[in-house]
Amino acid sequence: MGLYPFGAFFFGDIANVTARGSDQVTFTLKSPEASFLQSLTVLTAAIVNPKVALREGKAFALHGAGTGPYMLSSWQRGQQLILKPNPYYWGSKPKLSEVVFIPIVQSSERGTDLESGTANMVINPAPVDLSQIRAAGDTVAMQAGPHIWWIGMNLLQKPFSSQLVRQALNYAINRSAITKNVLYGTGVPADQPLAPDQLGYNAHVNPYNYNPKKARQLLTQAGYPHGFTATLLVPTSGSGMQNPVSMATAIQGNLAAIGVTIKIQQIDWGTFLSKIGQGAKSANLQMWELSWMDSAVDPSLTLGPLLASSSWPPGFNTGYYKNPQVDALLNQAEATSSISQRAALYQQAEADINQNAPWIFVDHAKSVVAYQKTVTDFKLNPVFPFYINLRGVSMK
Repeated sequence: MGLYPFGAFFFGDIANVTARGSDQVTFTLKSPEASFLQSLTVLTAAIVNPKVALREGKAFALHGAGTGPYMLSSWQRGQQLILKPNPYYWGSKPKLSEVVFIPIVQSSERGTDLESGTANMVINPAPVDLSQIRAAGDTVAMQAGPHIWWIGMNLLQKPFSSQLVRQALNYAINRSAITKNVLYGTGVPADQPLAPDQLGYNAHVNPYNYNPKKARQLLTQAGYPHGFTATLLVPTSGSGMQNPVSMATAIQGNLAAIGVTIKIQQIDWGTFLSKIGQGAKSANLQMWELSWMDSAVDPSLTLGPLLASSSWPPGFNTGYYKNPQVDALLNQAEATSSISQRAALYQQAEADINQNAPWIFVDHAKSVVAYQKTVTDFKLNPVFPFYINLRGVSMK
């Protein structure tokens, strides 16, 4: 699987691969897996040059030899990556003579670079800068995608082992205010793991509308009339984490209103991931922020790794959620090829998860791309808008 950490996650169920000719291949799986075809749609399943892949081995990801409209020209790690047109591309020739990617770590600098002309297009500029970007005459493309941002809890530990407490915390969060005032419209309030446009999304679950009075009642019912104190682990940045510190501060204020005192512990992204990977028990975690982006856009590739009991650490089910009914529904959905049956099973699982409240559901992020007037024919992918496709893009 090379250096790709999710290789086994997407393709680990493959038992055998057999070529059936120049344009046909047969995959034999270890067990029924309805999501497998969707796994083949991720970018890491794209067709590559086999000679280069075999020659480079595990280092292939650092060199690349794909079959897209652009090819690698040069790469200075941490500084810039340059693409040039692929003369062997089978489709329409790309319209750009060169594409230069420059990492801009601070989101607040991206809007400035766009306005100054240092960059023609930026991904995820600071939400607070969007109005200024529009006022300058630049375009902001925005679309919600299969993403979830939540607060995890250690379900093995009191008070989080109480479903009443977890429901209370969900009622205490003002999601609408967070998406409006912290994210500036770059997120959609969440009440379940799957986003609204995903297969299996259940539009009829409890939305956990902001209700601090009900939250306090539930805490009292659970035996915590005066609340409690807990530590929230917060990364200072990270993939898909939106605005982690500001969001944590808003959530801290919401929970203070119902008597729950939250101590925010900020750490760097690498250390944060290490602790999350250990699991709540080994890392002695109480609460933490986290996000997940379903690049294959299949419900099993969100619900399975994050909430199935088979995914307890070292899997991604960091908080040790376990519900036999949810497990059975997820297994049944993976074993059927009927899309309508899968949708119904996942909707039932979503209803159970919503009621169990293993997380504090917060929001589904939107993909945000801002670009100058000189950039033409750019469109966000309607299925997975977080992939930035420059195939048909040109410059005036």
